[in-house]
Amino acid sequence: MEKNKVISLKAKPNQILKFLKIIKENQGQIEIIKEELHKYLLKESLRGKREKRNSVYAIALPSLKKLDLIEGRGDKIKLNTNGELLYNTFTNKGITEYKRLFTKFLFLIDRENCNILEIFTNIKEENIGFEKLIEKLIEKEVNTSQKDDKIKRWLKYLEYVDFIEIVNHDLKINKFQINSVLNEKRDVEKKLFSKVLIEGYKKLKILNKGGAFIKIPSLRKKVCQNLQEFNFTTFDFDDYLRNIWLTYKGIIDDKQIILSKPGAREGKGIKINNYYYYYISIY
Repeated sequence: MEKNKVISLKAKPNQILKFLKIIKENQGQIEIIKEELHKYLLKESLRGKREKRNSVYAIALPSLKKLDLIEGRGDKIKLNTNGELLYNTFTNKGITEYKRLFTKFLFLIDRENCNILEIFTNIKEENIGFEKLIEKLIEKEVNTSQKDDKIKRWLKYLEYVDFIEIVNHDLKINKFQINSVLNEKRDVEKKLFSKVLIEGYKKLKILNKGGAFIKIPSLRKKVCQNLQEFNFTTFDFDDYLRNIWLTYKGIIDDKQIILSKPGAREGKGIKINNYYYYYISIY
């Protein structure tokens, strides 16, 4: 890959897994692959319109190739080693482990291209404006600009795996998530997780003016920051919370966890047994 270059991806990050499944399940049958990719992207389109050739040759296949997940052409198109690894990880271990592995792939791709994550780790602040980021990329001789859609689409991939949070024109940096890729994970005992979870909840409850229910994304970030010495990621948080909810019926240290659904669809909550939760209370 060419250094100091912004990778151009037209597919959305949450579409990649479906692309992998379509190619894996229809390997050797390019016409069926093209038809299924088109049908999926047509369904995903906000306008309900999508030209077949554009779906296949401008969005799906180029994105998979640039992410180094497929190889071959025509009827010989198939998942390469990376693609197989991602697909098998999802099939055998589920979406959390899939995203954990995808995180590592995206980290390496970013490092071999524009290396935005290096900028994030080298600044003292925990957030950076979009315009400031572009200035720093240009200083590194990256070919980009304030109007560059490629960089905006790549940032969406970094947000998908929780490296950042995009709020209007500001990027909130989760340095603990970036550092976790660089360092070996250390085990966190359930007792320690419970302690940090409860402490984090109490602090956020105060900021919430005493409101009993706080946002799960806020607590997730608080806990991960306090456990960053263990290279604890957002995916680990979801695993631990899900386990407490299912195995211990939400009970930790004689306290009861209550999870609540959002009034409207909010992002970055947690899905447990096909139920989606966005708020948490501990009493």
